[in-house]
Amino acid sequence: YVDKALPDAWRVLLLDRARKSLHVRSLRTEVEQRRREMEADLLRAGRLQASMAAPDDIQVPGWRVTSRSMPARAVSGDFVEVIDWRDGSTVCVIGDAAGHGVRSALVGRMVRLAIRGAVRRASSAEEIRREIGAFDFLQLPDSCPLLMFVLHAEGGLDVLNAGHPAPIVVGSSGVRAVS
Repeated sequence: YVDKALPDAWRVLLLDRARKSLHVRSLRTEVEQRRREMEADLLRAGRLQASMAAPDDIQVPGWRVTSRSMPARAVSGDFVEVIDWRDGSTVCVIGDAAGHGVRSALVGRMVRLAIRGAVRRASSAEEIRREIGAFDFLQLPDSCPLLMFVLHAEGGLDVLNAGHPAPIVVGSSGVRAVS
């Protein structure tokens, strides 16, 4: 507050600075509000993604499959997909879309949907292998190593490994990596 008359040039300068300060404060408030909204959206997306995840312990007659996913961020591209197949077998797919966050989560979801379609159309493990092999993963923005195994109702196991670490089988004969 100034009780003296100011020269017009000073008054214009002070008013301009006050307007700019108010504008900057308004922008900061808006940026903070948008940041909070984005964080809330990511948390909701993470909860949604977790709700669609396969259970940690997958029970299939004659098999017990255990997995655990611990995303580094609210959302991730890591996934375990469990699909009941038409002959009573179970198809399990483990994938890891490269990177972290929303981008890898979207790539992982696209791959999961493509795999579900391939499994629905296929009538043998070999057909699933061929169809997954025909996916043009090179067009994806990042890599997505996959491990697919078919747990047959009669006890057999088929494995397709496309760059993911090998699964471990624990049985009465001991522990072994499956290649």
